[in-house]
Amino acid sequence: MVLDYPIRTTEDFNNYKELYDKDFKKRLPDCFDELAIGLKNRDFPIRLGGSPFGFCGLPRHLMGDVNYMMGLYDNPGLIENINDFYLDFVMDYWSEILDKIDMDWVMIWEDMAFKTGSFISREAFRKFLTPYYRKFVDFLKQFGVKNIIVDCDGLVGELIPLWLETGVTGIFPMEAVNDLVEIRKNFPKLQMLGGVDKKILIKGGQKSIDEELGMISSLLATGGFIPHIDHSIPMDADWHLFKEYREKLNNLLE
Repeated sequence: MVLDYPIRTTEDFNNYKELYDKDFKKRLPDCFDELAIGLKNRDFPIRLGGSPFGFCGLPRHLMGDVNYMMGLYDNPGLIENINDFYLDFVMDYWSEILDKIDMDWVMIWEDMAFKTGSFISREAFRKFLTPYYRKFVDFLKQFGVKNIIVDCDGLVGELIPLWLETGVTGIFPMEAVNDLVEIRKNFPKLQMLGGVDKKILIKGGQKSIDEELGMISSLLATGGFIPHIDHSIPMDADWHLFKEYREKLNNLLE
């Protein structure tokens, strides 16, 4: 339960950001140089990023949903101030990491949509997010990062072209509220992770599982798709349904 959020005014944020120390060695393990050397010949992928960094997600995290969305109209300078500060901070910090470790992918956490669509308009996206995405994507490309994935729940169809305009390459976890087949048709190069409807593990049966796997099979043939349950496995999932789903998915992947 949230009692309050730390940021309401520009003065709040000016005080808040004084808590940040740019001695980045304090944020890295003491053995970072040895760790970086050890990762050069790895046989597994690694990612950088996640919650709570994103150009909508982070201001909302600090301000709360209502204050953030009101701030888009009433105090846009505060939201731009937050994004300016954190973008510069993250680029300075991540430069220390990316300079020594080749990163397979970067995640940007947003969670800016619900099951009915985006929290903000296309116009607000282009004003408050696009400039930061473009600067951040350009920064990542300078270090050879090829896979830039946005973590966003909900119905994201209207957001996908806006992200692609900025250089984002993929979406995670692609909740099942989205029509993945239609999205693949409209955006053939979009990387997608997730997409498997978790409800088949609760009240589904063999038919529901087979229908879901049919959708997965068609998408696998197009490439750029890693199928998995669209979020965490629900607590009330049926073990026998999960086992059947997972065995059939493994066979399909093999």
